[in-house]
Amino acid sequence: MIEARAIAFTDASVGGTAAVFLPQLFERLGVAREVARKAKPQASGAAVAECVARGEADIGLTLVPEILPIAGSTVVGKLPAELADDTIYTAAVAARAEAPAAAAAFVAALIQPTAREAWSAAGFEPADRDTAPG
Repeated sequence: MIEARAIAFTDASVGGTAAVFLPQLFERLGVAREVARKAKPQASGAAVAECVARGEADIGLTLVPEILPIAGSTVVGKLPAELADDTIYTAAVAARAEAPAAAAAFVAALIQPTAREAWSAAGFEPADRDTAPG
């Protein structure tokens, strides 16, 4: 990363998981000043991948599902586990849902084994049941 000409990542002012986490990671790694000199802050994770695909940045840091749909971008790897901040998405039916049966059916469809291939193709990984919250 230090050798990169420009580094794209989501602008902290727009919020979101990566935008909040990455500045903290840069500080922890002691590279915040160097990254700030090369920073190409973007409005979204997709914009990060687009910036790299256009050649405006040598490296982009964002969530895998935000990179995969962008033509010309490639996921070259994930952060090592000790540096990563994995995001776990959950689904539930609200106690006062207007259509609880339909909501429950939707959640059930999301977690069907047959849906796993689609989730994986989109860059999502199933949570390890031993380490997932709840």
